[in-house]
Amino acid sequence: MAAVLACVLFIVSTVAGYLLLDNNSLASAIEPQKSPSYFSSVGHILQTNVPTALSLFAGVITLGVAALFLLPLVGMFLGASMNVAVSIYGPGEVVARTVLYTPFEIAGFVVAATAGVLPLVVFTRRFIAGAHSETSRNAPRNSFRQTLHSVLNTSLKLLGLSLVILVVAAFVEGFAVLQV
Repeated sequence: MAAVLACVLFIVSTVAGYLLLDNNSLASAIEPQKSPSYFSSVGHILQTNVPTALSLFAGVITLGVAALFLLPLVGMFLGASMNVAVSIYGPGEVVARTVLYTPFEIAGFVVAATAGVLPLVVFTRRFIAGAHSETSRNAPRNSFRQTLHSVLNTSLKLLGLSLVILVVAAFVEGFAVLQV
């Protein structure tokens, strides 16, 4: 459920970011950059993507609420960036330049966001189940602390997976940048 929520928020906000940007003034102001070295490119990509993933994961601290606000911002930024790229290079060129790494980056961000919203989903389900079930009131339930420990453990594993995916994406993107 957390992954579905993260995917829907990300897709809707990315499309909104793409559609809402007036790219006429931005596209003319941006000049294509000379390709940096491979490791410089990878380092720059990681400097951007890792803090973004950590910000999405930070929703854990607020039991998922912060991730609900941050994920649409990340999606809108991605959509706006794609809009500008399409206006500069055209859709075919953008797809050719990004097809190798974009799926990894999107997956990495969605996994980080899933980790960030997981507490909200788990505790909402727990609250609803406890409020509407006669048997759950009488049966022993996991304490809040046990549930929180389990959620944090799962969220940390998801964050680790997200970071691995984003590192792979950065190395692939660094290679793709050199091919341009």
